[in-house]
Amino acid sequence: MRAATRRGHSLFRKRVERLMRQGQIVGLHKRRKKGTTRRDPDASPSEDLVKRVFDVDAPNRLWITDITEHRTACTSKSST
Repeated sequence: MRAATRRGHSLFRKRVERLMRQGQIVGLHKRRKKGTTRRDPDASPSEDLVKRVFDVDAPNRLWITDITEHRTACTSKSST
């Protein structure tokens, strides 16, 4: 519909719906996002390298985050 509007055609939502229905055309639906990663109950936790001591004597000595998943350049999720 946007492409037709950009080309100078005036279209209205109901007309598009009717024409799609007549042509038995259905639009694509966005997929639901998958939930977060489920913890493996049998897995052992990672070693605590910080030992829960967050005091540092100079800048850029200790960096901490709570992100477990992030998007990479190829738009897929990767665990950290």
